[in-house]
Amino acid sequence: MAGGRKTRRTDEAVAALLTEPTIADAASKCHISTRTLKRWLTLPSFKDRYTDAQRELLTAALNRLRTSGHDAVGVLRDVSQDTEAGSAARVAAARSLIELLLRGCAFDELEARLQKLEQALNEGRN
Repeated sequence: MAGGRKTRRTDEAVAALLTEPTIADAASKCHISTRTLKRWLTLPSFKDRYTDAQRELLTAALNRLRTSGHDAVGVLRDVSQDTEAGSAARVAAARSLIELLLRGCAFDELEARLQKLEQALNEGRN
């Protein structure tokens, strides 16, 4: 198989793996055998391309969530402050806001601690 054709087929396989629910469905979509696709998944270069594509897809999804997050927090804030809303809705919205705040703080703290550990590890290597 020519290099360009194989690259195109492996690109198609990576795309199919990202969109199809099973390896067999992905293989079928790009007209290769399941066995071939499973073998490709053991090859470091293919596995790396697939992992990179998964990471890019996840990053794009997270970015969409981040941009929607501001609006969602605004809705929760509005409900929690709406004196005409039922008390259950107001309490649920307030609880959600507090939980999100605490998770965000915990994440920031863990990230800072991880950065310090990575820095100490890197300094120890030098």
